Amino acid sequence: MSARQTAYVAVQAASNSARDVSRASTVAVCRRAVSMSAVTSSAAAAARSPSAVVRTLEDANAYLEGVKGYKVGKTPVVLYDGVCNLCNGGVAATLRLDRQRKFRYAALQSTAGQALLVRAGRDPEDLSTMVVIGADGKTAHIMSDAVLTIGKELGFPLNALAMIVALLTPKKLRDYIYMNGLSKNRYSLFGKRDECTLVHPSYNEQFIHADRAKDHLAMSKTK
Repeated sequence: MSARQTAYVAVQAASNSARDVSRASTVAVCRRAVSMSAVTSSAAAAARSPSAVVRTLEDANAYLEGVKGYKVGKTPVVLYDGVCNLCNGGVAATLRLDRQRKFRYAALQSTAGQALLVRAGRDPEDLSTMVVIGADGKTAHIMSDAVLTIGKELGFPLNALAMIVALLTPKKLRDYIYMNGLSKNRYSLFGKRDECTLVHPSYNEQFIHADRAKDHLAMSKTK
């Protein structure tokens, strides 16, 4: 093997090792939630969470007290399907574009995500749509409104495009396209993963999560 070939092999090995480390460091808290039940191919099952940990407002408020990176009145939170390739790709793109870090993020399947849904009056088992929880912790933007809410905060030209779409396209049409064109077909068209992962570990601080001990205690309620 020539010196050039040896150097190439060494670079490839280092690259693969770095990628594996990066992937391992970006596993989100919903891995366990995903493994709690087998995933079926039916649309109804695809739109349900494996297991809801937080079901009451009291539980939600108590749980969110220990969540790192989240404070009511500070920033809105983007809740996304953590096993959806399309959704994870969208979050990765938003992270790169959200230079002012206007949003925090959490998987719908995570305990923190479920608590935020309950506090906002949403079904914690409904995974059919991305949800943007307002800074007040009570407002929930869903379906096409969630996408447009994000777009309006990402700067020109995306903010201008989002405002134009919101003004010129009827909400019913936007939501129909979102649900029937993307949401119901996101797994079949773009695939899914067995664990929640992030593309860029440098953005970990923008994802909200609870202390491990508290999260483990909450997850044990599902057994």
